[in-house]
Amino acid sequence: MAAVEREQAAVATGSRALNRGLIGVRQSLFRETAGRFFNLVMRLVCGLPFWDTQCGFTLFRRDAAREVFSRLQLERFGFDVEALFIARLKRHKTIEVPVRWNHEGTKVSMFRDSVDMFLDLLRVRRNGC
Repeated sequence: MAAVEREQAAVATGSRALNRGLIGVRQSLFRETAGRFFNLVMRLVCGLPFWDTQCGFTLFRRDAAREVFSRLQLERFGFDVEALFIARLKRHKTIEVPVRWNHEGTKVSMFRDSVDMFLDLLRVRRNGC
């Protein structure tokens, strides 16, 4: 919240990538590497400048939330990327801030869900919101 106020931003997305020293309990090396690869592909496909879109900590100012969420079309893995994509498209100032984070397990299967995750990036571009 302080970063949003200081930067006069409409959206702030939490990032594990900006300060890895804030990560308490880490994911497996494989999962961490896969996440970095996903983010690289996301940056290339969607053109977003963020280093970590899947952290799950994103703060929206009320007006930005209403405009962004009314346009969302994806419900699964691409939700975070799509929300950030729309926010940037609608010219809401969006910042990335470091967060404290601990891995506490996941329901996401790296093998079963990976294809959907990458396809959602293409859906974000196709939808163009």
